Amino acid sequence: MTLRLSASRSLRLLTLLLLLGSLLILSGPASAQENFAAKTGSFQGVVTATIRGDEGTITVFATNDWWAGGGTYTGEVLVEPAGKTDAERSKNLKKLSRKTLQIANQIIPVGEKYYTVTLPSTLSNAEKAVTLRGGKGNPLATTPLPIQSRPSAIATPATLQCQKFVQTGRPMQWTGPINPDLKTTVAKVGDQQVTLRAASSRKLVGDCPSKLKGRQKWVVNQSTGETQVIDVSLSGNTKAVQKGGQVIVHLTVTGAEDSDEELPIEVDVTTPETVRMSGGDHRILFVPPRQGVFTQDLILTGLNAGVFGLTANLKTSASDQAVGNAAKGLEPEESKKPQTAHQLPKDTEICTFSCAAYVAKDEKVYCVDAGGCTNLGCHCNCYKAKKKKPDETKEPEWEKIGGPFPSTYEYEKDDYDYHCFCTK
Repeated sequence: MTLRLSASRSLRLLTLLLLLGSLLILSGPASAQENFAAKTGSFQGVVTATIRGDEGTITVFATNDWWAGGGTYTGEVLVEPAGKTDAERSKNLKKLSRKTLQIANQIIPVGEKYYTVTLPSTLSNAEKAVTLRGGKGNPLATTPLPIQSRPSAIATPATLQCQKFVQTGRPMQWTGPINPDLKTTVAKVGDQQVTLRAASSRKLVGDCPSKLKGRQKWVVNQSTGETQVIDVSLSGNTKAVQKGGQVIVHLTVTGAEDSDEELPIEVDVTTPETVRMSGGDHRILFVPPRQGVFTQDLILTGLNAGVFGLTANLKTSASDQAVGNAAKGLEPEESKKPQTAHQLPKDTEICTFSCAAYVAKDEKVYCVDAGGCTNLGCHCNCYKAKKKKPDETKEPEWEKIGGPFPSTYEYEKDDYDYHCFCTK
């Protein structure tokens, strides 16, 4: 069968096809959806707002002392484009550079290395965040900033002071009067320059150089002083574990030979679904005064096959830890509660959760008193509880075995869990 079209109908059909073609050319291909995820973190005085997407990662650094009406704050904006080749990274950097960042009440291009924010006394909820916006101003991802109400009292040293102990490759901070201008501020530890991350008129934070240890002189503009640089390292033969298998990780701490006090080292398992650490997944080990090299073997048992994660850090001061926990949405005391399901006897009176984790050394275990506990007329007493067996339905209770150091107790790590509770 032959289909015949009249001239008029053919002309109308041709016109329609040309119109559809021109619309397709004008509209172009459908734009790909941009997917970004954002989160806020805090560690040793530094707050980070991290935004990740297919095009790369953007990290905004801030000090942890932001409050409404608190003055001027500055920080670094680190842009890391994704890609396996220079060409891919260059292409993604151009895409990211078309976007903007809203940091509190200020909007800057993504390509700016530093931002400056002056906080008013009142802020909307949208301004208490870091938001990545597209070329048309549309929000792509947002994460909150820990902006607090102005504190009733502000304790700031009259001159710039550095922490007494800092860790190589980790954030370090100075407190005291400082001009919050990262473009003109220069900081050194020893002969190494510090990578500065953020500042306020009361605080300066940066990364401690990784090739130093021991007592070192620091310089910030015209201010000088000394600090003790501690190196904390973890080493082992493998980064993976088999189910039921064991891995030994070696902890080494150096640079403390001039220290006149014990140094707490916080060790945490970051993959609790994969491994369990002997003595608990969160431990605090103490380096004795003037010990040049401190070593400790950490035994990990595989719960499931896979790559495991373990961190070791010089423990920060209580005030820094409290601010960091608040930024994560945790109450400082809540973070000290035991991770096991054992219950204390009903007649036990807990004064506070300010005690550090127990210390295990030379087959002995003990607890160290904390000022937040003894100030209440209590002590960080040592408790133990039998490990729950597979056929048991009820968790064994905690049992008090004695008071704090110098008292020490037999460490039966295979049969018991241990914890330090602040009790009468």
